[in-house]
Amino acid sequence: MSDAPATPAGTERRETELRVDQLRRVCDPTQLGFDTTESVEPLTRIVGQDRALRALSLGLSMTRDGFNVYASGWPGTGRTSAVTAYLRELAKSKPAPSDWCYVNNFRDPYNPRALCLPPGQGQAFKAAMGRLVGLLKQRLTLAFENDPYIRQRDAISGSFEQQRAAVFAKAAEVAQARGFVLQSTGGGMRLVPLTDGRVMTEEEFNALPEDRRRSIIGSRGTTEAEVGAILRNVHLAETQMREQRVALDKETSLAAVQPPVGELRQQFRLIKGLGAYLDEVQEEVLHNVALFRPPQEDEKPGEVAAQREAGPDPVAAFWRQFEVNLLVDNSSQTSAPVIREFNLSYGYLFGRIERDAEFGALVTDFTMLRPGVVHRANGGYLVMAIERLLANPASWDALRRTLRSGQITIEDTIERSGGVPVRSVRPQAIPARLKVVLVGTPDVYAFLSRVDPDFGELFKIKAEFDIEMERTETNIQAYAGFASALVRRESMRHLNSAAVARLVEHGSVLAGDQERLSTHFASLADLIREANEYADQAGSDVVTVEAMDRAIRERVGRSDLTQQHLSEAILRGSLLIDTAGEAVGQVNGLSVVSTGDYSFGFPSRITAAVGQGRDGVLAVDREADLDGPIHTKGVLILSGYLTQKYAHDKLLNLSANLSFEQSYTEVDGDSASSAELYALLSALAEVPVKQSLAVTGSVNQWGQVQAVGGVNLKIEGFFDLCRARGLDGTQGVIIPAANVPNLMLKEEVLQAVRDGRFHVYAVGNVDQGIRVLTGVEAGELRDGQYADGSIHFRVDGRLRQFSRESPSVPPKPRRDDRRRRARES
Repeated sequence: MSDAPATPAGTERRETELRVDQLRRVCDPTQLGFDTTESVEPLTRIVGQDRALRALSLGLSMTRDGFNVYASGWPGTGRTSAVTAYLRELAKSKPAPSDWCYVNNFRDPYNPRALCLPPGQGQAFKAAMGRLVGLLKQRLTLAFENDPYIRQRDAISGSFEQQRAAVFAKAAEVAQARGFVLQSTGGGMRLVPLTDGRVMTEEEFNALPEDRRRSIIGSRGTTEAEVGAILRNVHLAETQMREQRVALDKETSLAAVQPPVGELRQQFRLIKGLGAYLDEVQEEVLHNVALFRPPQEDEKPGEVAAQREAGPDPVAAFWRQFEVNLLVDNSSQTSAPVIREFNLSYGYLFGRIERDAEFGALVTDFTMLRPGVVHRANGGYLVMAIERLLANPASWDALRRTLRSGQITIEDTIERSGGVPVRSVRPQAIPARLKVVLVGTPDVYAFLSRVDPDFGELFKIKAEFDIEMERTETNIQAYAGFASALVRRESMRHLNSAAVARLVEHGSVLAGDQERLSTHFASLADLIREANEYADQAGSDVVTVEAMDRAIRERVGRSDLTQQHLSEAILRGSLLIDTAGEAVGQVNGLSVVSTGDYSFGFPSRITAAVGQGRDGVLAVDREADLDGPIHTKGVLILSGYLTQKYAHDKLLNLSANLSFEQSYTEVDGDSASSAELYALLSALAEVPVKQSLAVTGSVNQWGQVQAVGGVNLKIEGFFDLCRARGLDGTQGVIIPAANVPNLMLKEEVLQAVRDGRFHVYAVGNVDQGIRVLTGVEAGELRDGQYADGSIHFRVDGRLRQFSRESPSVPPKPRRDDRRRRARES
C-alpha cells in the first residue's frame, strides 16, 4: 500500500475557502450616475420581459380564432400590471366598439332581437324610439278624434243602417205577402202566421183543421227560405261595413304612423337590420288599432278585449314592446376597451335575465336583459385571473363555449344551476369579437394543457413572464427608474444612490444569483414603501441606505418567530445540534424551512450507523414513511457511489442506517445527500467529522457535488446559530462550487468572514468535502489500492473486512417489499 500524500492540514481548506468578495456582489452607488432618484427618468416601460412581450404582440395581433393569450408567471412579477399596461397602450390605436341593443321580436317575443349600432348611436336610437312612441300616442289619439275620421266612420255606419233597414223592410213585405209577420226574438228572427191582419195565437193555430195547419207549416218553411235569403244581405252589409271600418282605421293610423316611422328609418338607414325592425313596429301598431281608438257603438266589449293582453294596464304593456334595451353603450369610449376583472361569477361575467313578480308569477322580457363584463369588453380586451375563473366552473365553461362558438349568449341562470325550468327569454346571440388574456401560474397552465383539450385550442399563445432578469447596467438603471416612478406616483421620498444600490443588491438576493435581478416588482415596491416610512420616522428628506436596511431587517423580524423558537430549542439543548468538537458518523446538514411568507435555513443532525450485513444503505426516514421520492433517489445514489468506489474487487456486505435525527415531518429533496454520504464515510472510516461545519449539496454516483437551492438561507441560518453560541473562528459551511454565483449573503456574514470568525467553503466533489470536514486526505486509487491512511483506504478496508464474513441472516424486508407482500396478501 502506498502512503497518503503529505498535504498540510489547512491546505484543502485554504484552497476551497471563498473570499469575501465572492460571497456577495456589491453595487457601487458612485457608479449609478445620480445622487437621488429625483434626477432619474421614471420607468414607463416593462423591463426584463422581452420574451413575454413578443408573445403578447403576436397573440394580440392575430385575428384568427383561438389566438387568445395565457400570461404565465408567478404572483408579484408584475404580469397582470404589465399585461394591462401593454393592452391599454395597444388599445389606443383601436376604434371604439359598437353599441348593442336588444329590441322586441314581434313574431317571437321569447327570442329578443339584437341590433348592432355604431358607438354612441345606441343612446340616440333609444331616445328616438322613446320620442317615436310618444309621438305615435299623440298622433293616433288626434287621428281618431278629428272630424274627417268621425264623419267617415259615421257615414259608414249610416250607410249600413240604411241597407239593414231596407233589407228588413223587404223581408217583412215578403213575409206579409205570404201571410206571415217577421218578429225579432232573443235568438233571432221568426215568422208568425197572420189571421185577419193580426198575429195568430197558438190556440187559434191549434184549433185549425189538420190540413190547414199543414198548409201553414209548409208555407212558413218556404217563406223562411225566402226571408233568410233576403236577411243574409244584412250580414253581407255588416261584413262590408266592418271591412270599411278596418280600412278606414288602417288608413287613418297609417297616415299617423308612417311619417314619424319613415323619418326614423331615414335617420338610421345605414344600420343593418333596423329597417326591418321598424317595419315590424309599424305593422304591430297598425294591427292593434283597437287599443287606442274609441270603441265603436255597435262593437261588443269582448272584441276589443280580445286584442289586449292580460294585465293591470294593457295599453302600457303594449307600448312597452317598443322600448329599447341599450345593453352596451360605448358612447364614452374613444378606443377599444381594456377590462381587468376580478368578479368572475357567471352572471357578472356573461350577463343575466332579471324577473318581476306579477300576480304570484315571475315574468320577464327583453327589457330585463342585463349585460356582463364580456359584453362590455367585446371589441376590446378582457384580462382575468385563471385561478379565480376556475373557482367558478360555470364561468369557465361559458368562456370556452363563447370562444369556440364566437358568440356571446345570455342564458337563464335558473336553468344552468339545475333549478326548476321556467319559461324565459332566449335572446339572440351577439358576435364575440374580443381578445381574452388569462393570467396564471405555470402550474395551472400545465394542468389545463393536460386535462382540458379545449384549452390549447383556445389559448394558443403563451406569454411567459420570468421571475428574474440579467443584472446588467441597463437593468440596474431600470431599477432606479422603477423607484423614481413609484415615489412620484405615490408622493413618497426619493431614494439616494446608496439606497438604490441596496435595492439592486436586494434584487439579486431575491433572485438568489449574483448575475440576476428579481422581477418581483411588487415585493420591491413594498420594500420602498416601508423604507420611506422609516426615513420619515428618522426625519430624513430622502430614503437612505439605513432606512432600506432597516426595512429589510424589519421584514424578516415580522416573520421569523418560528425560526427563533427553533433556535431557542437548540440553544436550550432540546434539539441536538453541535457547533464545536468532532464526532464519528455525524454531520450537520442544512435545509430550508418555509412558513408561507418566510423561509429560513436550519441545521439538522444527520447520523450514520454501519455494520456487517446484506441490507445495504437504508434511510430510517424512508422506512418510516417520512421521506419523499427525491430523497429516496438521493439515498439510492449513495449505494451507487459505494458500488463504483469500493466494489471493484469485492462484494459489499454492508448494513447502513442513515437518519435525520429529531425529524418528525416528511424529508424530501436531495440537497442533504452529500451530508449523508459524509456521515456514511465517516462511520465506515471511523474518522471524526468537525461539528463546527455544516454541509449542503447533492451528490451523484461519481462523487460530484451538485448545486442546490436556498444556499444563502442555509448559510445564514447556520451562521445565526453559531453567532448565538459564539463565533470561535472554526465554524463555517461547505457548499457546492456550482452555487458560488448564487451567493448574496447578508453583511453580518461578510463581516464575520472578514474577521476570520466564520468560513464558507466551496467544493466540487466528495473528496474535497471530506478533506475539509475531517482534515484527512480522501485518497486516490492507484494500482487497485488507495493511499495508506486516507479516508478511502480506511473505508475500503472496513468494507473488505465486512465482505470476508458473510452474514448468516437474510436482509431485513424493506418498506417496498412489505408493501408488495401486503398487496399480494
